[in-house]
Amino acid sequence: MKKDTSIDLNEIRALLHENAERRFIHPTHHEDMLRYYYLQQGDMRAVDEAMRTLNASMQGTLSKDSLRNMKYLFVVTVALAARFVVESGVPLEKSYAISDLYIQKMDLLGNESDIVQLVGECYRDYVNAVREHKKSNNYSKPIMICLNYIASHFNEKITLEMLSAKTQ
Repeated sequence: MKKDTSIDLNEIRALLHENAERRFIHPTHHEDMLRYYYLQQGDMRAVDEAMRTLNASMQGTLSKDSLRNMKYLFVVTVALAARFVVESGVPLEKSYAISDLYIQKMDLLGNESDIVQLVGECYRDYVNAVREHKKSNNYSKPIMICLNYIASHFNEKITLEMLSAKTQ
């Protein structure tokens, strides 16, 4: 028999009450998105913002275990960064490879301060990838979509019709 793992309204209310009791409020959407804006611009301020947002006082509780909580926050922060970097034009496979490798490195760490430092390293690599892309790339968005698709499916038969459909 499958266990019911859904969240009910009482659990949501209890967490909202707990957050109110400890005077915890999540950052605004604008504050939360600032690091990704900087990232897409190739601005090193993204590094400081990413490290700052891993501060437990700025984030919700994803796990009662503080180390596991930090690891979850790291995964969320890096996974979102990968997607925003792709939006800035960095090839999808490169961006996801950076994300995967940093998450694997984080998984081996045993303390929170090392995880915060690692997110800084990851964001520096992402900022540099964006800068490198902006310097060397003059392709339009449809061409980048096609190049990303080809890079992700290089071992398959690809037709012009398929590429055309991806850019519609």
